[in-house]
Amino acid sequence: MSNNLSRTNRCKLIKDVSECIWNEIISFHTAGVNAAEIYYTKKLLSEILNHSNNLNYSIWAVEPGNEKKWGSDIDIYIERRTNDFELYAFQAKLLKLGNMYDGLNRNSLGTYQWQKLRDYQIHKGCHVNYLFYNGVRNFRYNGTNRCSNFYSEKELGLSYVDIDTVERITLSKNTWEFSDFHTVYSHPLSEIVCCMGEYNPKVKIYTYQDIVETLNNYQKVEFETDIESLISKASEKNDEKIEEKESKRKADLVFIIRNTSSSY
Repeated sequence: MSNNLSRTNRCKLIKDVSECIWNEIISFHTAGVNAAEIYYTKKLLSEILNHSNNLNYSIWAVEPGNEKKWGSDIDIYIERRTNDFELYAFQAKLLKLGNMYDGLNRNSLGTYQWQKLRDYQIHKGCHVNYLFYNGVRNFRYNGTNRCSNFYSEKELGLSYVDIDTVERITLSKNTWEFSDFHTVYSHPLSEIVCCMGEYNPKVKIYTYQDIVETLNNYQKVEFETDIESLISKASEKNDEKIEEKESKRKADLVFIIRNTSSSY
């Protein structure tokens, strides 16, 4: 099978969602307004849900809990070959006014978020990265992804950076800018669905049944009303500002992205 999946519908969908987020963040920042991270989680959910009716995508969400903010821990299972899935685990962060990120050095009970991701990597045998929601006015870029396809800056609306780089840069500075990570260390999120990827013996292969068995406490997101309900509950919990007591990671959102030809 070719390493290049750029002509698939699932590739186009993530590119379109990335461009939508890129343009919208620029629009907010031009108006001098920050949107909340949970808003862009909603945007990601809504755009994928509304454009994936004919694709083999499914979305699962955990009920918002009292001890954690909802929507920033994201798992994406990508089907590489029929019923062979790889897991990508992300900690999401939103670009704020001034092209700055905040909260990268967030520490709960002496544990940084990247440490939770490393523990999760060992436990799940998965890829671990930070996912950035971006949009930068007057920024222009043309690059190539890992399967040598060209992409523009708009695909960096959803970008990812490995946790080792995020840790190193975060601990070396007191403030963190878009340019600290992009484009030397970043990749467009579209890359993980537009390119097959290479075999990595450290990455576990999951079957669809394996995945479903981990989703007992999750709700399948099928309608816009499901998103509205979850976001409303999560906003209420965030407003309570309850301190995190749980140091272990559990994804708030799980995306399962299957091959368009898959029967699973």
